[in-house]
Amino acid sequence: MGDSGSLFLGYALAILSIISGAKMATALLVLGFPIIDGLWVVARRVARGESPFKPDKSHLHHRLLEAGFSVRSAVIFLWLISLIFGVLGIISTTYGKMVAIILLLVIMISVYLILFYIERRRECLNEP
Repeated sequence: MGDSGSLFLGYALAILSIISGAKMATALLVLGFPIIDGLWVVARRVARGESPFKPDKSHLHHRLLEAGFSVRSAVIFLWLISLIFGVLGIISTTYGKMVAIILLLVIMISVYLILFYIERRRECLNEP
């Protein structure tokens, strides 16, 4: 994305947070998927005794690609989820934002469980 794209997204997020009522909840909804993915990957690496800074292919977009998504469909899926929760963050009341954050967590856990199931099934099918 580069510096210009990152700066623009940060600026856009700041403006959306100012326009919205609950700033922290709006930021969590707009950036929820990437934040949860980053925290999940760091927690998995630390639990395995690896450096949290070591690169690997355990981020959500890599796992979607391994599950059979095309690059385009994986990006559209992630953008769509971020768009839905971003719009919810802008138009919702404070209570609605809290419900949306819980829904985001449930969806994220569901996506990880589905990907875990697909990966395990693929491993079982590949073993002799």
